[in-house]
Amino acid sequence: MIYTITLNPSLDYHVYLDELESGTLNIAKQTVLLAGGKGINVSTMLTNLKHKTVALGFLAGKIGKKVTELLDEMHVCHDFIFLKEGETRINVKVHAKQETEINGNGLAVTAADLDQLIAKISLLKKDDFVIFSGSIPGGMNSATYQDILERILDLQALVIVDARGELLLKCLPYKPFLIKPNRLELGELFHNSLQSEMDIVSCALSLQEQGARNVLVSLGADGAFLLAENKGQYWLKAPPGQRVNSIGSGDAMIAGFLSGFLETKGDYEYALKKAVYTGSASAFVRGLASKSEVEQLIRAMDR
Repeated sequence: MIYTITLNPSLDYHVYLDELESGTLNIAKQTVLLAGGKGINVSTMLTNLKHKTVALGFLAGKIGKKVTELLDEMHVCHDFIFLKEGETRINVKVHAKQETEINGNGLAVTAADLDQLIAKISLLKKDDFVIFSGSIPGGMNSATYQDILERILDLQALVIVDARGELLLKCLPYKPFLIKPNRLELGELFHNSLQSEMDIVSCALSLQEQGARNVLVSLGADGAFLLAENKGQYWLKAPPGQRVNSIGSGDAMIAGFLSGFLETKGDYEYALKKAVYTGSASAFVRGLASKSEVEQLIRAMDR
């Protein structure tokens, strides 16, 4: 089973218009409500790809209930903890000539709330996957993921971490199966502008030396780089296409990688291929791509 952890989920309000003009009235061409949060995006994409997954985390209030309703509509299994106080945040995503995001504040999560989540995670079995994605609510510190991993270490689950900065670095001693920084996040970790492929490889090797088994670096329109635990180094360019939306494409990459890895029982080169094409397919549509859209893109690029 594949579990995703979203400690800071949201209700995402996507607004589409030709151009955003500040200081005046803007009329949207289309608006869409989606359940948001990086782990939720991964679970949604995995569900689209026909993999069993359960989304875990914290929700609260009427907005939290709306998030679960949207997940039910998408047939995404979930088992969120509902907090007694607070309200799940709303994020606004404006799609115009440039993408603009306005994110709300997260919930106040207590140590007792976190204990409830860890109790759910403690039901994991050996070789289950658990994916930690995204930011943490205010009041939590950069050791939050580390603290959870410390308490579930004996379960021998396969851990994937998509976080930035100290939140990611503190997970490395627990030997996560996969980490997925993007180019900017990787550069921030090493105070390096990553001017060359050699820079990317060097930084990825350092993360692997610190404990990460596999390092997947998303490079936007340039595709991705994978440093695999078998010492393989794989590069793949992104397929050409018109980008409609970049929000969630990195999360789709994680789902695609895991899907490809499971389908082939460990073929890292194919896992990278499915990661890049799943992320690209999601960038070419509004929302996350369907299974057929991913497969169509793979077939088109294989010709």
